[in-house]
Amino acid sequence: MLALGGMLPLALLAFVGLAYDFKEQTSLTHQRALETTRALATAVDAEIDRSIAALRVLATSEALDRGDIPAFEAAARRAVASQPGWRFVSLAGLDGRHLVNTFFKPGENVFNPDIFFTNPNTRWAFEGVRLFGAVLVVPFMEELFWRDFCWRSIIAPNDFKLAGVGEWDWKAFVIVPLIFAVVHGNCWLTAIGWGLMIGWLLAYTKSLGACIIAHATTNLLLGVYVLYSKQWSLW
Repeated sequence: MLALGGMLPLALLAFVGLAYDFKEQTSLTHQRALETTRALATAVDAEIDRSIAALRVLATSEALDRGDIPAFEAAARRAVASQPGWRFVSLAGLDGRHLVNTFFKPGENVFNPDIFFTNPNTRWAFEGVRLFGAVLVVPFMEELFWRDFCWRSIIAPNDFKLAGVGEWDWKAFVIVPLIFAVVHGNCWLTAIGWGLMIGWLLAYTKSLGACIIAHATTNLLLGVYVLYSKQWSLW
């Protein structure tokens, strides 16, 4: 008992010392973590400031003011080369059309996932999601808009619900494919032909579901062809 009584104060003192040391170590670790965070934040802020400054130079360039797109593209490529954290610079017009994209080589304007994604798993995931959306999402959205809302709105402008699904009308049959072609860019002729065929299908079947299935099948076949042939401009 006497020995135990003598050891108890030593054990208590050791415990207090360990607790104090733990507290000091925790405080030191917290301080170091805070310093590291501040250093990283400073570095990130500096990088963002450099990027903003470079973008401001591009945005206020004389080439852009006078509409000299080739000169602006040359300046943008130099800026990308001087900024290690940049992947590309993209410029679009007011109509949404891409004018410059330094990710591509000069003269190229097609997104190529084989080049963009260095990790094969990431590329396959992108292509899978792209195909899934083209087959199972886009047909529903586009047919509800083009062959349902637009078609019926042309027939009954005041209230599209007054027109039946697939109700025949020459104006709708012609106008919808023309507008549909406008948003499909360089493939406008193909879009007109396809729009006329799907319009005929709508008028013949009076079924929006038939149009959705036809649209999904078309996108599936096109997607498989693009993945096989690597003709990315078609996608």
